[in-house]
Amino acid sequence: VGALHRQGVLPVVLGGDHAVTSAVVAGIGEPIHVVQLDAHLDYRPVADGVRYGNGNPMRLVGEMSHVGRIFQVGIRSLRTSESDLHDAMKRGNRVITRWEVDGLGPEGVAAEIPTDRPIYVTVDLDVLDLPLVPGCASAEPDGLSFGQLRDILQALAARHRVVGFDLVELNPMLDVPGGNTALVACQVVLEFLGAVFDPALKGDGGSGKA
Repeated sequence: VGALHRQGVLPVVLGGDHAVTSAVVAGIGEPIHVVQLDAHLDYRPVADGVRYGNGNPMRLVGEMSHVGRIFQVGIRSLRTSESDLHDAMKRGNRVITRWEVDGLGPEGVAAEIPTDRPIYVTVDLDVLDLPLVPGCASAEPDGLSFGQLRDILQALAARHRVVGFDLVELNPMLDVPGGNTALVACQVVLEFLGAVFDPALKGDGGSGKA
């Protein structure tokens, strides 16, 4: 990832477990802000000797010296503990709940993030409403619609320089026979990359090569 980034390539990583995010962010190297679209904070303490898992990648990201602020968007899960929320906010993370998203709108969400650094974007499919992602093990009710997620990603691409992107928590073994979750995941990736490299949105012609 680091080598690709230094060549001006935009890393796009697909998963799989959300544990991949901390390794990808570590490879970016340059000062960044991180935008997480997710139902959960993924901010659990490291416990029982398991450092890399899907419950704590954002805590690991928050320990990295080149990461500025973390913006956690779409949070709504009852499985998020009060202590994890306290730790995230103590670090300075901006937690934007699922219901705040409705009030802010896509441009409002993008405007919450300073433009002093480029951004890395991580999308956990469970940010979407449960019926949209049957192939996501951690899906929750009352999530974002596909249109809301698409519009937020487009607003991020229009306002910020994107230097990396991952989409995670797709499990084909859980998906319905038609592969609905995989289709949604593909559409998210294509829509976001289309926005990142759209000259009409990016005056410089985009963020680089994918």
